[in-house]
Amino acid sequence: MQRIIFFSLMLVTLLSCNKTINFDDQELAHFVVVNSMIGTDKNFSASLTQSTSILTDGQTNPPLEGTMDLYEDGTLIRQFPSQRGGFSALDIQPKAGKNYRMVISANGQQVETETTIPTRTDVVSIDTISTKTQFNSKIINYKLKIKDTVGEDFYRLVIFQDALVKFPAEKGNNDTTRYFLYKIQNQILSDDPVFKSVYNNFGDEIIDYGPGNDYSIFPDTYFQGKEYTLQFKTYFYYSNPANPNLGGGGSGNSNPASGPQKIFDRTTIHIQHLSKDLYAYLKYLKLYQNYHSNPFSEPVAVYSNVKNGAGIFAGFNDEAKFIYEDTYIPYSIDTIKVEKDPSSGYQYN
Repeated sequence: MQRIIFFSLMLVTLLSCNKTINFDDQELAHFVVVNSMIGTDKNFSASLTQSTSILTDGQTNPPLEGTMDLYEDGTLIRQFPSQRGGFSALDIQPKAGKNYRMVISANGQQVETETTIPTRTDVVSIDTISTKTQFNSKIINYKLKIKDTVGEDFYRLVIFQDALVKFPAEKGNNDTTRYFLYKIQNQILSDDPVFKSVYNNFGDEIIDYGPGNDYSIFPDTYFQGKEYTLQFKTYFYYSNPANPNLGGGGSGNSNPASGPQKIFDRTTIHIQHLSKDLYAYLKYLKLYQNYHSNPFSEPVAVYSNVKNGAGIFAGFNDEAKFIYEDTYIPYSIDTIKVEKDPSSGYQYN
């Protein structure tokens, strides 16, 4: 009898958690969608599509045809004629400190959106310490000091690694030595409180309630107008202790030089200064990714700053970069043919 009462109470509890959310699917299916992220290191471009019904899983938004007026600090700098799928201009490169506004007419609707390009991140210093582990990987610990400006600011940390790898000639493969350039985005690991402050896990709670800060974004809430030293680390893995710059194809290979060998790598650290729009977009995008498949979670809307439409128009400054390069085996780029990485699709340029 007690068991029957217990399960009855559980059923009542679960049913009481249901929440009905009304929505007009047809209204949401015809929004003008504008997407553009502009920075000082790239030419202006924006995509233009139409939203589809949430019931059409797996379908991409179809391209729209429309016109667009682009303003810089309130001055019209370009009128784009009717184009399908978006707009681009090789001669327009956004500038730091400038405000940009798009007025787009498409599908019988007019939408507007604007953003500002932040100034370059002021980096005071960067220090690194590298250590090898017993598992033949390398840990790089970073201390990055930045000087925050007065006012509300937002930042993002991104680290890319390029590795040029030599694959020795093999029988049956035209007996040709091949070179591939691999590009990966390194995972950033940190217990620094500014990274944790983005979601609900700021401080030293036993239970971490928020999602991971995979985009490595953070506000200046805790160091406004001051200098602050970020601490974080990355891991690099090697396949062969006998050849720490990659080759050999495994620790059991008695001839490590017979396998693939990393002959060069480059690590680029980006300290991006984000507009508030881009910070909010990345923050809520991660929340959406974390909770959208959870039936017990509240719906999370992806941030949009497009009036009368949907999408994101956001600026960032990517001018603060630090590059570390290592050459393990001498080579000349003029005498080798570098091929596209078959796994990631990145290409040497």
